[in-house]
Amino acid sequence: MKIRREFPKWIEYYTLFLAVLGIGAGLTSYLAPHLMFSNIKVDFAEISTATGMFAARNIAFGIMALWAYLSKEPKYLFLLFVGRIVTEIQDLGVIISTEAVPVPAIALVLVWIAFFLVPEFLALKSLNHTLKQK
Repeated sequence: MKIRREFPKWIEYYTLFLAVLGIGAGLTSYLAPHLMFSNIKVDFAEISTATGMFAARNIAFGIMALWAYLSKEPKYLFLLFVGRIVTEIQDLGVIISTEAVPVPAIALVLVWIAFFLVPEFLALKSLNHTLKQK
């Protein structure tokens, strides 16, 4: 059975980007946490549980994104983007409150909105429309 894509093509590309980002960030966190968290001055052996959990979450989201990308099923894509938006908001709050990234908070917020929250919201809006038509 051929799968019909009833949503904009950019959603597929963005989903693939999220798959690569998630799997890449997760593997980096496992294999070289000092690269992933270069601004944090800590003995990474002492926080291996935290970096491991961060890695697991990112790999899980990466695999979910890859599955959604390959299936091209709007319902899977929709659920992926719901989870991503929740995660993006939490991550942004943590990064700002801990000053983990050495850039002004306003710059970080603008980048996060432009590269994550806006595309994810637009994808949800489009996929919701697609799902309602089925």
